[in-house]
Amino acid sequence: MPESIGNLVNLESLFLSKNQLGEFPESIRNLRALTLLNNQLTELPESIGNFVNLERLNLSGNRLTELPVEFEQLTNLEYLDLTNNSIEGFSNRYMGREMIQYFINSYFNR
Repeated sequence: MPESIGNLVNLESLFLSKNQLGEFPESIRNLRALTLLNNQLTELPESIGNFVNLERLNLSGNRLTELPVEFEQLTNLEYLDLTNNSIEGFSNRYMGREMIQYFINSYFNR
């Protein structure tokens, strides 16, 4: 994905499913909704914490094994889908927010 996508400062929603992305798009930090369903993501960058406006994040169907500590900085996050990844030992620190709806399928996340 070209870095110039970060120039779209008013972009609020982005759907990038089934694109075989191997890296998280870091230059689009003003998003409110991001769908990266069914890609090839193996990790999230520490810069995920800079996506402070993010309310909805769908990371289903990737190859994630953990979430970085900076994930806690997504205080506006209301919806998170992590199904069909390989996340082990999901931390309770993300479960403290009453508003967030976590969709974590323990059958697919080991």
